[in-house]
Amino acid sequence: MPQVRREQVIGYRVGAQGLLREGSSLGKLAVLDFGVQDSGDSARLAFDARLRRTPSLRGVGPGEPLALAWTLRGAPHLHRREDLDWLAAALWPLSDADALGRVDAGSSMKKAGMPGLAGFTAGAEAMRKVVTAPMGKGAASTAVTAATPDTLHRYCRGCQATHVFELIFRMGSLPAGIELEPGTSPPVLVPQAPELAAAQAALGAAPTPQAKAAVERLTK
Repeated sequence: MPQVRREQVIGYRVGAQGLLREGSSLGKLAVLDFGVQDSGDSARLAFDARLRRTPSLRGVGPGEPLALAWTLRGAPHLHRREDLDWLAAALWPLSDADALGRVDAGSSMKKAGMPGLAGFTAGAEAMRKVVTAPMGKGAASTAVTAATPDTLHRYCRGCQATHVFELIFRMGSLPAGIELEPGTSPPVLVPQAPELAAAQAALGAAPTPQAKAAVERLTK
């Protein structure tokens, strides 16, 4: 069995993660294949660690090459805009059990007999119907709650109100064709261009070969 030193393992991981600061183009960074989580300045730091020069993030947001959206685990990530359609398909739950595991922490859907995919789809469809123009998160949550069944709601101590499950709200946004306006707090939800939203709206459709390949990449 070959012997591998600690320094070799660390060196390999640094190279594989692109942390040698050899990158010259933000859009070509391999880390964007899966997205870069953006919480505060975390995305800027991630890019700065991979590029020769500190990057400008002016090309982020609606109509720009990079988009901010709730994607992996429902957290805000930066992605190439051209990747959003296959990403929406790749992140769609694989089964009822998968959907329940992602969004139904309190098991209320399971107790009510609502299939996981049905609840996930209802949330995404409500998001698409409600968010037709830039809208603050609070207003969007109130409107989506009114447009979804009670089975998808729970009382939130932090908000002192009953509203739609947070993860249904977040994870249903990308399939609904919704992205986030960078630099807003609370977040402002923005509907994407109609042609992209339509490409992401094939809820429950058979995954494309590209989406299947993406799932395999995301789960390795």
